[in-house]
Amino acid sequence: DALPIFVDKILNDLINSEECEEHFRESYRKSLYWKNALRQYMEQFELSFKDLSDKMSKLGCNKHEITIRSWLDEDSHIVGPRELETFYAIAIITEDKYLLKDPEGFCEACNQVRSMRIRILKYIGFSIIKSFGDTSGTDEYLEKLIGEASEFATTLQIENIMQTNELFVPSYFANRPHEL
Repeated sequence: DALPIFVDKILNDLINSEECEEHFRESYRKSLYWKNALRQYMEQFELSFKDLSDKMSKLGCNKHEITIRSWLDEDSHIVGPRELETFYAIAIITEDKYLLKDPEGFCEACNQVRSMRIRILKYIGFSIIKSFGDTSGTDEYLEKLIGEASEFATTLQIENIMQTNELFVPSYFANRPHEL
């Protein structure tokens, strides 16, 4: 899917722009730091995702190994866990001095980056709608930084709507344009 990659590109452009506030740059760094600390810990002690899941459970933070794998997957666009107690558990397990010093800050940083990713997605949607003539709703900050985002989208037209009463559509095909 190209959209998450496009959001990453916009986010990187934002981080490298003069308009970006230093506070957000720091949040972005923290959103990457905790992942690297956890990956390095796993590599250093040759732990599997299951091992890490078990360690987290012992601290009262039940996270499935698949969840942890998705956090650390390079191709995943997951910013981080949403729960503060998860950051406490990661800090305790890794014994990372920066994570131990400020788990709340790392949680808040991930929330801010996640919020910006959502804001970018909404801006892309508004830009596409705006390209059809609706001028309401825009984000001046992102518009200044990105410009017209609709140029990166492909407009498709629905040719036919079929009755689907007896048709099974896998969830990964639903609400996406596909040739039938």
